[in-house]
This record gives sequence, structure tokens and C-alpha cells, in this order.
Amino acid sequence: MRQNENFDTIFSKYQKINLDIKEMCETIGISKSKADKMFMKHGKEKIKKMKKLPPWHMIGNTRFWSINSILFWNENTEVVT
Repeated sequence: MRQNENFDTIFSKYQKINLDIKEMCETIGISKSKADKMFMKHGKEKIKKMKKLPPWHMIGNTRFWSINSILFWNENTEVVT
């Protein structure tokens, strides 16, 4: 699938461009609790540096992930578990 088709698929599922942590986790295939534990254990700066999760932006105290940043991260980042 091309990136535009992936975008359309994700957008049609959630009907929005910016996803919260639960929706981002569903999209990349990890549990929300695993993502929460990453933030508690490593902190946001280390997660960004290590590229363990797609880049996010903050609105107030809430993290949001754009569909484009998720797709770019998914295609261009090799995750070692």
C-alpha cells in the first residue's frame, strides 16, 4: 500500500488527523500500557532521541500524534525490541 492509501485507511477509522495515545498504539501495534511505561521509565527526551515512538506534539498536557508522523516513523525507523 502507498502512504496515501494508509493515511486514508487510518483517517477513515478514526475520522481525525491527530490521534491520542490509545489510537496511536492501536495503529502501530503496541499496548497503551507499554507506551505509558516507556514514558515513565525513559522520559520524553530519551524516547524522542531513541525513536521508540513516533514524534508527537503537545496540546496542553496531552500528547497527540499526526497520522503522517506515524506513517513516516513506521516506514523509516527500525525498532529493535
